[in-house]
Amino acid sequence: IATTGDSQFKTLQETSFDIKVQEFDMGYEAKLLDLFQEIYAYRKWKNVPTMFNVAEANHRVDNIAALLELGVSTTIWDGSNFFATNHKANIFDASRGTFSNYQATPKDPASVTDLAGEITAMRGVLDENGKKLGVNPDTILLPTEKFEYVKNVLKQAMISDGTTSVDNPYLNGITPVHCPQF
Repeated sequence: IATTGDSQFKTLQETSFDIKVQEFDMGYEAKLLDLFQEIYAYRKWKNVPTMFNVAEANHRVDNIAALLELGVSTTIWDGSNFFATNHKANIFDASRGTFSNYQATPKDPASVTDLAGEITAMRGVLDENGKKLGVNPDTILLPTEKFEYVKNVLKQAMISDGTTSVDNPYLNGITPVHCPQF
């Protein structure tokens, strides 16, 4: 756009939230002599870094599970509950529109139709300019009760759409992740 007259610009508008840093100490102690002389102690010691990674992943999923459980009563940065029908795309400019991440009726992750609807809804989330964010979902987090079945459905080349068998549109495209915390 060609500039005519005085230049126009928008000011940067920011909102903030406090971040609380909390340090945790976690470690394992082993006698050096045991590590050198006992194979079992050495193997256990070697597995410690992996166990820390698993603990970190579990911590993330625990927090996601807590948010899911309290989502309709947890207020977040935009003043809405975590699950709401009126999330502002841009909290400083109401003309940018809103989007919803709330569903009153749960969806079945084992249903290809419901899965397609969820992916479509995620692709409708707006960025701060009111344009579609452009997400491409590739992971589905599943509780124990649904994980094995959904994992097997997503691996099949042909799946049922309710009446006939069709090519699986999610074959090798969606990764199921087991989350026992859900």
